[in-house]
Amino acid sequence: MSKTFPAVGILLLLLGQAAAGPDSDTLNANLRAVHSGAVWKYTESGITRYYFEAGDLAYGQWYNVYPQVSGHEHGTVLFDLAPIPKSALVLTAELGFSQYTDDSAGTPPYYVRAYDYAGADPESLFTAVDTADTVSSMLEAHHGWNRVKLTDAGTGWINERLRAGYCRLAIAEDAWGELGSAHGCPAVDSLRPYLLVNYHSNAIDEGTAVRLGNAPAVTPNPADGLVTLHCPPTWNREAFLGLYDCSGRVVLRLRFEYGMVRLDCSQLANGVYIARSVSGMNSTMARLVIQHR
Repeated sequence: MSKTFPAVGILLLLLGQAAAGPDSDTLNANLRAVHSGAVWKYTESGITRYYFEAGDLAYGQWYNVYPQVSGHEHGTVLFDLAPIPKSALVLTAELGFSQYTDDSAGTPPYYVRAYDYAGADPESLFTAVDTADTVSSMLEAHHGWNRVKLTDAGTGWINERLRAGYCRLAIAEDAWGELGSAHGCPAVDSLRPYLLVNYHSNAIDEGTAVRLGNAPAVTPNPADGLVTLHCPPTWNREAFLGLYDCSGRVVLRLRFEYGMVRLDCSQLANGVYIARSVSGMNSTMARLVIQHR
């Protein structure tokens, strides 16, 4: 798939160092959208057509009995991830968009979806978005700024897209309701959709000790075969583990059982890995070195 970016600059705002621990160099990067629009499916008297519009975002569904017409729209937005180092490890991500439809017209519920279709065919694009993985909880839109925190799956998607240098997200509505409209590109720069990404820029650097909060205990480390990771003792809810290689690619995703998880590293290549534990809104990391004898 070819990667094409419109000749539109992005705004990068460094919002300061987060209080993530003494060894952390976590930064917040506020990335403004470089392209946005809406793809929609329009059916009248049994005939269905697909359309694409660049500029503002639109999402939602509607239906008329007479004439027999229905419509369904997904808002699409493209972000350039080039300012984030490819060796970084994404911790959290949030999508923000400014809706300008009056609340009295309805507040459609919406999800954020992650898709990777770059073609020009609106039907294929609509299908790609309509079947894409959901990476946020469902929220009710309102007039003004809407802030949507992505799930761990969404954070993993952003992390995996760092090597490509871009990501595509969609605002999709899954229940019948009013249409929603939001500012996109081109628009007043301060009203363009943004992606707020929290990441460790040197997470994969072997010389950097990566530790956030109560990092999971890893034994043995360096490892050759079986490795045991213990969930932070302060966590009392469902927890999961993601193992990332030096390129930021997810190697393994496992669930903690009784506060620990065992990894078989015998088939993994030598190198430095990041073990990221997630439980609800909590996220911690530890470095794992695999060194086969």
